[in-house]
Amino acid sequence: MKSVFYGAWYLILFLFLSGCTESKMIWYNKPSPKDIEIFYKKEIPASEHPQNPFVYAPDSNLPPVGEWVQNEIKDSSATWDSFLPDHKTTAFIVMRNDTILYENYFKPLAEDQAHIVFSITKVFVTSLVAIAIEEGYIKNLEQHVSEFLPAFAEGEKSKIKLRHLLQMTSGVNHDDYREIMRSARLYYGNDLSDFVDELEMSHAPGEHFAYK
Repeated sequence: MKSVFYGAWYLILFLFLSGCTESKMIWYNKPSPKDIEIFYKKEIPASEHPQNPFVYAPDSNLPPVGEWVQNEIKDSSATWDSFLPDHKTTAFIVMRNDTILYENYFKPLAEDQAHIVFSITKVFVTSLVAIAIEEGYIKNLEQHVSEFLPAFAEGEKSKIKLRHLLQMTSGVNHDDYREIMRSARLYYGNDLSDFVDELEMSHAPGEHFAYK
């Protein structure tokens, strides 16, 4: 009995020390903005000649919270400064053209603290695609994904275009919220290329929107 106990203990210890996906899922569990500490990251040096193209107008009158939030607001007197932290927002900024109308940061994160921004990354990916098209690295949004990922060259996957990916209408079979284990593998895994290559289709490209 004692040997079985020690054997199980060593197995668990090995999983943790090996850094495998399953051990990360057990150890770190629910994703957090602070997970920047557990993933590989590369620091991008700041410009030696920084420019700030934005105008700050923090006193601008924003519409009431109730006009922005679709769900019923229990507290009709809620302000942005009270509503956002109550809903676990860590950072919030409102911009119109070149003007910052509102900017605030909430605990447990601070203004100068780097953290994972999760789906906000989609905004930057879209911007990078536009830059890549402008610089000639990508032809246009009608270009097929198979030209970049050979695993997508056959079947229905061969019909997926870059536009479908940006619009989340690719039709690949994955649901961020209903397939927790697959999402955890995607989040903590080290074989993301294999994960993407193995994806199958649930809809024809361009026919069905699914957040993923």
